[in-house]
Amino acid sequence: MMLSVKEGTFGYREKEKILDRISFEINSGEIVMMLGKNGVGKTTLLRCICGLQKWNSGQMYLDGKCNEKELFHRISYVAQTYECTFSYRVIDMICMGLTKKMGYFAVPGVKEKKQAMQIMKEVGIEELAEKECSALSGGQLRMVMIARALVSDPDILIMDEPEAYLDLRRQRDLFQLIKKITWQRQIICMINTHYPEHAFKYADKVMLLGHRKYLYGKKEKVMTEKNLKEFLDVEVHLINLREIGYQEKIIYITD
Repeated sequence: MMLSVKEGTFGYREKEKILDRISFEINSGEIVMMLGKNGVGKTTLLRCICGLQKWNSGQMYLDGKCNEKELFHRISYVAQTYECTFSYRVIDMICMGLTKKMGYFAVPGVKEKKQAMQIMKEVGIEELAEKECSALSGGQLRMVMIARALVSDPDILIMDEPEAYLDLRRQRDLFQLIKKITWQRQIICMINTHYPEHAFKYADKVMLLGHRKYLYGKKEKVMTEKNLKEFLDVEVHLINLREIGYQEKIIYITD
């Protein structure tokens, strides 16, 4: 499976483009992470891919076919922020992720609740099943919404800052789970993050997004000191831990 965006362009006003002729491809089993300063259009790009915003021009393809209705049906999206004002139980909220498969007026049964419990165990929140979402902390609600996105077994998983509100252990556990699911289920995963170290450790490819410009490719080629300075506007040094026996790099901000 391959998701392709060709010449994607978007702006709220015709002469003020946020995204300008963006093109890239993502294959099954790959995690792509997006990095960039606030306001450059990272969330807008994800929303365009999900169909929540309509491209001004350009096309999207799934396995070479331009069928947006089928594409959107196969996507699960975790938005940047959520507000939960209704007292849904956690298990009911997660079952809502099965709506596209069940039908909008169907009532979750034993099978659906079993699926919800299984994904809660994988995510590590099974103890929250009977709690009301309105009573959860920001981090707990974040994990619930991630479980809701995963329960439908999507072909494409798109996540906007999934690590927001999570402590360090939860961040590590979440990204290890996403890496495992992406590989085992051979799905496509695209993540917006503000943490370059997450991209170094978990991404296969990276997009650096700036004002009407971008770089896209394998992380080793894209995430150079020069490119990170240009797109993130900070002076950085990359330290290769492989030289002392570790299997990753870290980023060191110097200014």
